[in-house]
Amino acid sequence: MKRVLPPFVGDPGAIGLLAMRMVAGLGLILHGYPKLVHLYSWMPATSSVPPLVQAAIPLVQVIGGACLIFGFLTPIAAMCITIQMGYAVHYFQSKGDIFVAPMRQTGTSYETALLYMMIGFLFLMTGPGRHALDYYIFGGARGRSVEDEDSAEPAEPKKSAVLR
Repeated sequence: MKRVLPPFVGDPGAIGLLAMRMVAGLGLILHGYPKLVHLYSWMPATSSVPPLVQAAIPLVQVIGGACLIFGFLTPIAAMCITIQMGYAVHYFQSKGDIFVAPMRQTGTSYETALLYMMIGFLFLMTGPGRHALDYYIFGGARGRSVEDEDSAEPAEPKKSAVLR
């Protein structure tokens, strides 16, 4: 896991990542829980989505959302969320849905799926920040953070034999 995590972002960026993790994680849980109650029947019977995928979608949303909130196994959760929401964007686009449905228009749009996909991608690229379980489990022992990498003094260049 240590090789998968990027350097941990410290404050004040870590506070912003914490806030984003909390809001996005709670949103994913609330988005996925109603589907979890009807695991194999939350999509219309005419849907082309296989039952196994129908079952995986709410599991990714609920478990991935909980992992985001706590900052636990964030790269794995973020990757699953990004892939699952990418599938949702593709599904809605293939149905001909628009990006944002104007007010008072019926039908679906894929803006929410695209937002969650990009939030997953954000955490895949940045990691959870220092205010996360991943930092205390995987980062504290090695002490690797963005500040540590930025403040490291550059090594002196080696002098060539010609300049001596």
